[in-house]
Amino acid sequence: MEQIIFAILCQLLAMLGAAFNLSYVEISVILCLIIVPIVCILSAVPIMIGTFRNFTQKNTRYSIMRIILSIIYIGVYVYLFKQCCTHYFPTGTIDYNYAFELCKNDLIHIAEICNTSYAMVNLIIYVIAFGAILILNEILGFIANKKKLF
Repeated sequence: MEQIIFAILCQLLAMLGAAFNLSYVEISVILCLIIVPIVCILSAVPIMIGTFRNFTQKNTRYSIMRIILSIIYIGVYVYLFKQCCTHYFPTGTIDYNYAFELCKNDLIHIAEICNTSYAMVNLIIYVIAFGAILILNEILGFIANKKKLF
């Protein structure tokens, strides 16, 4: 089943690339190695904004701790993105074929370690984990901004 879902997503990715006059390799690298991490970082920004807003309204020790934790939280995302860029773009420029092959080999290696398929690892990372991060950041953003979830 994961092979069918993966194939459909690959086709969608290829069509998206064609719409922007990009190859499958180029759109894969741009989307998966650049845009997805940046979206994760940006999705954490409302947490920081809400924390700072609450700090200015109610200056307590608890507020200071929340600011420190939110800075660390976003810092972890930025650090991981930097590590990703260093790993996949070692020259500081984007070599699409190199980055694509290296990422593919990394995912194959992870699949072998986890005794699963390359397609399943892709789905877990780029669909399930990415979605979970966005949902988590949305919930934390609501909490930080003291808005009701439901």
